[in-house]
Amino acid sequence: MLNELILKKFLANYGLIVTDQEPMPLYGLKLLSVILERNAAFVIILKKLQLTAVLLDYFQAGHAKFNAFTVKIVRAMVASREISIEELLQHDIIAKLNKIM
Repeated sequence: MLNELILKKFLANYGLIVTDQEPMPLYGLKLLSVILERNAAFVIILKKLQLTAVLLDYFQAGHAKFNAFTVKIVRAMVASREISIEELLQHDIIAKLNKIM
């Protein structure tokens, strides 16, 4: 029931949430980080909705939407192994991580 609600209400509109004006994206990132922390299977849905690229773009030092929640989301995405190494490399994940560190 809760998973269905998350799918229908939250993730269906997630693209709008993270591209909206502040503070909405911050709340969206925070909620998504908690969801993925509890159930990494939602990464598959993010990938189907083509939101993984958006989230990986936020994962860079200096980006307005880069924060601890973005780090948790990317960590969950990488740990889930639903996103291929090739796709991660296309988004320069290693270079971004080096700049963050």
